[in-house]
Amino acid sequence: MVNGLTRMIEAERRNNTKLNHIETLVTNLQQTLQSQSSLVLKLSGQQQGLSTDLQLTKDENKRLAADLKTAKLMLNEMRNKTETDKIAFAVGRSKSQNLVASTTDIKITFDKIFSNHGSNFDAANSLFRAPVDGAYMFTMTMLSNHGSAGRVYLIRNGAYETEMFGYDTVDAATGTNQVILDLKAGDEVWLKLAKGHAIHGNGASVYFTFTGHLLFTI
Repeated sequence: MVNGLTRMIEAERRNNTKLNHIETLVTNLQQTLQSQSSLVLKLSGQQQGLSTDLQLTKDENKRLAADLKTAKLMLNEMRNKTETDKIAFAVGRSKSQNLVASTTDIKITFDKIFSNHGSNFDAANSLFRAPVDGAYMFTMTMLSNHGSAGRVYLIRNGAYETEMFGYDTVDAATGTNQVILDLKAGDEVWLKLAKGHAIHGNGASVYFTFTGHLLFTI
């Protein structure tokens, strides 16, 4: 009977040891689970932060792309304006013979091109063609023929605008004029010698000049 009781006590003791071991395992598992839960929460917070940072980066990239587009547009506008501002010409008549308009007005042609920035002076047709709307300044000078008066008209699109005049004197007389015209793109400006007048020509010198340039766009 004593032996049976001893075996029962020993069995109980082994059961208690197993129970304690199991309780220890449970405790360890609970601690591990708690640690894993904390890690999951931490990682979730980091992921949320990364998502926020990613969205901020995307927004910043969109803003930078918009700024770049605006900068390119401004650069193109500046380049176009720079090219537009390069509008100027200066031409002359160096032919040795005098030009006389006996019975009708004569369009004046030019054989000397001093400058033609923008290529807006049409040498083949002896006229300036405005490329953009703007205020343009034109200057013309001449030397009338000996013993004859010289009258030169400045014409826009076939209509009279102004003129220069050199008096009839024994010696040749100079004439000059300057005017600012508001032109539309495509407007044409040229000079013509009035009927009954003459201008002097000398191959060694350029007495007749016609110049123009853009002051500003409008």
